[in-house]
Amino acid sequence: MGSFISEIKTTAVQSIVLKLPAGRHCFRLSSWSLFGHRVDILSTTPFLLVDNTRLYPLIQEHSKRFKKHTETVVLSLAKLSGIFPDIERITTILKTQIKGIHVKKDVAKWHTQVLYGSISHSLWVLQTKYKISFKVVSAWRIFVYQALEIFKLCLPGELADMNLIQERLLTQRPRPNPHSWHKREPTEVEVEAATKIQKAVRSYILRKATRCFISGTKEFEEFSEGLNVGADFLAKNSLITGGCIFDTMFKLEPELLGKFPFFTDEWARGFFKSYKGVFNEIQAPRGWGIVFREIFHFEEPQFLQVTAKVPFDTCLLRAFNNDNGRELPTLMNWVAPTVYTPNMHGYTLVMDGWATSTSIPAAGYLIQLVSSNEKLPLREQQGVRLSKSNILSSSSSELGSEEKITTKLNTRVIREHYFPDRDLNIFRY
Repeated sequence: MGSFISEIKTTAVQSIVLKLPAGRHCFRLSSWSLFGHRVDILSTTPFLLVDNTRLYPLIQEHSKRFKKHTETVVLSLAKLSGIFPDIERITTILKTQIKGIHVKKDVAKWHTQVLYGSISHSLWVLQTKYKISFKVVSAWRIFVYQALEIFKLCLPGELADMNLIQERLLTQRPRPNPHSWHKREPTEVEVEAATKIQKAVRSYILRKATRCFISGTKEFEEFSEGLNVGADFLAKNSLITGGCIFDTMFKLEPELLGKFPFFTDEWARGFFKSYKGVFNEIQAPRGWGIVFREIFHFEEPQFLQVTAKVPFDTCLLRAFNNDNGRELPTLMNWVAPTVYTPNMHGYTLVMDGWATSTSIPAAGYLIQLVSSNEKLPLREQQGVRLSKSNILSSSSSELGSEEKITTKLNTRVIREHYFPDRDLNIFRY
């Protein structure tokens, strides 16, 4: 996966120099020689020289520049909350210092709406994961909303439709509909009742949020306590919180990624998942057998590379589109990296091998799916079809994990002589 950089052809000593810009870079070295050879790699900055098994977890992580930037943003938010209740000082900082940084990046008003949506979603994720109090999350949502309202006045551009941002946020929180609402539209009475409830709840929330900034009230004390507790949590978990906020923001608006210095690092990120299994012995010399055969389903179009490790070289890895039965392009007996699009029946990956003059004993194999998309394909279990509910229940936390395949396939080899006929038939059973 990648473009060709350079090559060295020599029978003695030769070197090559690569001048690389700041950021993370990943290269693959391939060497061939009739006899022994030696490769020396020198760099002015630290680097790692590892195989694919150890490389994939590294390229899946965020880059150092991304981590440093997100950590700085979260610590700045925690520091800004410590100034409360001095609203005038907070307003001065937002209008002078922070405005000067973001205007250079051509940030518009509607970007603040995306930022608030990402922070709100990240607080919801952290609340469910770390059991944070609802009062703390509510206090921080109110504080961030008011801070962004002040910051929004200093930026050019127009506001976006908040309904579109909310719809995108709902895709980050998959919740299947109850069985009673399956394929059912609400009636006019139900819509009217739900609207009345929403009006009452919104008016209550607005009144409570307004009283949070009035000194001496009960809401003001709870708000201040929630900000302090939340600031302590953010300071201790700044890296996790910042990563969640910026990941959500770039999913809501991918164009924002190009406005940050770590754009090239994050653009080159890769995600992977491993599958391990055991194939049966290929007993007969010059015999043939199936190493594995699995079906995968894709949620989104993505560029994917399939790699496999087996203890012998005489094998062929192929991929088939189950909707039309066509085989995908191969490169040197290996399925080529290509773009997989979602379909009805998924894609079948098949690896078959053949023995040479000796048999091949039973051994383990490793399949790795590497993609630029975070939503990697899902493996179809034997006898269980994937549905939308299965896909919604799957989580991205499985990235980088290792799944065991317990299926073993037996093969039968039939050898016979054939007689050519006018219809070019070889055999029929």
